[in-house]
Amino acid sequence: MKFRELFAKFSSVLLLSVALHAYAGSRFKVEKATLPEDISAGQEISLTFDVLAVELDEPFYYRPEAHIRWQNSGIAQSSSAEKTSPWQVGAIKNGDRFSVTITMLVDPNVQGGDTGIGEFGLWRLLDGQYIWNDMGAGSNMFNFQLACGGKKGMTLPAAVQELFPQVTVPAMKTPEIDGRISDGEWDAAAETADFVSSRDGAAYSPRTTVRVGYGEGQLFVLFRTEEKEGYEA
Repeated sequence: MKFRELFAKFSSVLLLSVALHAYAGSRFKVEKATLPEDISAGQEISLTFDVLAVELDEPFYYRPEAHIRWQNSGIAQSSSAEKTSPWQVGAIKNGDRFSVTITMLVDPNVQGGDTGIGEFGLWRLLDGQYIWNDMGAGSNMFNFQLACGGKKGMTLPAAVQELFPQVTVPAMKTPEIDGRISDGEWDAAAETADFVSSRDGAAYSPRTTVRVGYGEGQLFVLFRTEEKEGYEA
């Protein structure tokens, strides 16, 4: 056999060996994902994944991790080891089942009605590199989705609610701050006109209407007051 042919065959085997080493990994399967259905911005949520160890190539310790990207808000979040239980998985064999619970705080700036595209996976450190393992269907991540309904409201005691009625502030598009009120610009905002006099508790006069909403990390408030002469200010 010529040297060139021998070298070519040896190179092919070497390249194949390197490729197999680079992509070697254990195989897992998420059998069940328990995800919260009613999510609000600023809320702490728990994600639980029931995992089956399908095939382990070597006895490693595996680190669970989750990522969420909120599509409309442009916000990316990642889990932390401190909020992951267990923070690492070890001493398992083929066919073993285990659960991972990850607690995360939904970013307060996530917009109402947004969709979070999530990924869950298990990685390990191999030869100084982070290796993500197969989570099923040839992918190294298990995908899931979350829906955010809006901001998490503050619950006041019943006695306080009677004195100070609550208004749920919804998400809205950023209005033009130009001193004008364009048609439909404030339609998504909450409205209240239940103002009373601080002296005797009677309905406040002249009548004042307030619209309020939030978006892009800002609070928007619009005041409309009817003057006694019948004009609006």
